[in-house]
Amino acid sequence: MDTQEEDWKHVGFALVVAMDENGGIGFQGGLPWPWLEEDMRRFRMLTEGSVVVMGRKTYLSIPKRNRPLKNRLNVVLTRSGDHPAMRDELGGGEGGELVLAESLAKVEEIVERNGERKKVFVIGGGEIFKMALENPKWSTRVYLTTVHEKFESDVFFPKDCLRNEFDESMLSNRMREKDLEFSFSELRRRSSPMSPNHGESQYLNLIKEIIEHGNRKGDRTGTGTRSIFGAQMRFDLRESFPILTTRRVFWRGVVEELLWFIKGSTNAQDLRDKDIHIWDGNGSRSFLDAMGFTEREEWDLGPVYGFQWRHFGAEYHGMHADYSGQVRCLSFDHPRRRSLSNCFVGSRSASAGYRYNQDESQRPQNNIDGLESKRLAKDGTTALSFNVSVLCQRRRALLPNVPAFVRYGARSPLQHCLLFTSYLHGCQGVWASAWRFCSYSWRRSRI
Repeated sequence: MDTQEEDWKHVGFALVVAMDENGGIGFQGGLPWPWLEEDMRRFRMLTEGSVVVMGRKTYLSIPKRNRPLKNRLNVVLTRSGDHPAMRDELGGGEGGELVLAESLAKVEEIVERNGERKKVFVIGGGEIFKMALENPKWSTRVYLTTVHEKFESDVFFPKDCLRNEFDESMLSNRMREKDLEFSFSELRRRSSPMSPNHGESQYLNLIKEIIEHGNRKGDRTGTGTRSIFGAQMRFDLRESFPILTTRRVFWRGVVEELLWFIKGSTNAQDLRDKDIHIWDGNGSRSFLDAMGFTEREEWDLGPVYGFQWRHFGAEYHGMHADYSGQVRCLSFDHPRRRSLSNCFVGSRSASAGYRYNQDESQRPQNNIDGLESKRLAKDGTTALSFNVSVLCQRRRALLPNVPAFVRYGARSPLQHCLLFTSYLHGCQGVWASAWRFCSYSWRRSRI
């Protein structure tokens, strides 16, 4: 069973809805707005090979040549039941299968008998949508098209129910067709796996807030940006890490890469052996030769992230060298109050060559040989960085009044957290403390 089918096993039934900003879905037996080809393409993609449930008026609004809808089991809800007069009224061309039912309970029996079609979509009209929304089993998800204008309508979708009982799990960019702006979204009922308390819903809600209420500003690309000031997100890292994206994530690849970083490896072949090809482009023979690294073996990436995390300050001698014992302070001298570690984004900035001076009588700022204000790399690479107020352990206590400075550059908050904890493995309660420390000052800077 593939992932999509397995997912639907838990999802149940879904609604497919297109409405305007007032919740209007129909006018005089048709759509209130012109036919949108992109919306119809999405509708076909979602429903082909599935069961579609609709009312009699919705079925009759489909052009006669297109009904029943092809490659779908069409179930029409009607109080009159299945009899010849009703079938004559519904009529249609050579399309998909057509079944009549008196109630949603009857539809469930039909779906059970038609076992090869696992997905069931309710596609209208207003009364059928209302019935489905009153039954959580029939409305675990809503696939929504919003036309961002207001049209004259005589049939409406009960959109207040969406605000009160559903969370938005996907929101597309706005598209334009026939001088109309519209967008796609996916909503999940709060009793379903994407609950309102799910940490990642903070990200989705923030994106929605920015889209709806952000300040618009132009830029040189002509695309423009929307932004809000001072937004915050907080996550409990005791049981999970947030993945802040609406895209599907190759989670196995993320975990394997991070473990590879923490191990300090610079050998891309280690990842290739596990069918992870994230770093192939940076370790191939052709790439290394083109960059002037002709002395390196193929798949030797040089002093990249993992090397800087585990062996900062050590001289790089290749991916097979033993770097044990070259860096002792972070591994064995936990009470020491001052340490600096850095890891840069960029192909030439991974070994900037700054050195830790262990003179405790000096100010922390003077303990770093070669440190210059706002410049830790020579190529102007932009990196995510943050300050951490404390990096120390005195027995079981983390002392917030001891000054220290740590600066990292990495590609995601998840990498920051794992990097941070890998250096603080001797500290008590580090998983609970890491994000609190990191939240003191998280900024994007030019270095």
